[in-house]
Amino acid sequence: MVRIVTDSTADVAQDVVEKYGIEVVPLRVVFPDAIYKDRVDLSPDEFYRKLANSPKLPTTSQPPAADFEEAFRRAAADGSQVLAILISSLLSGTIA
Repeated sequence: MVRIVTDSTADVAQDVVEKYGIEVVPLRVVFPDAIYKDRVDLSPDEFYRKLANSPKLPTTSQPPAADFEEAFRRAAADGSQVLAILISSLLSGTIA
């Protein structure tokens, strides 16, 4: 069996994540008032509401390496091979 690990920049629909057991590692979304885990602490609707009212554009930040390690361990726990689909290192500091 093959399991998939990705980050939240892949924007995979929740029903697809659940159907295929995809491990999604959330990037951080940084607004002036707080840092949120993408799609965990901040839904897309909430993001756009905050964006409309924010004095500054948000930025993103890579998750801790331990978050990826945990996702890979969960995906491989049953002996499955793991396919990682991640944002390009040329676009982000996220490196798994």
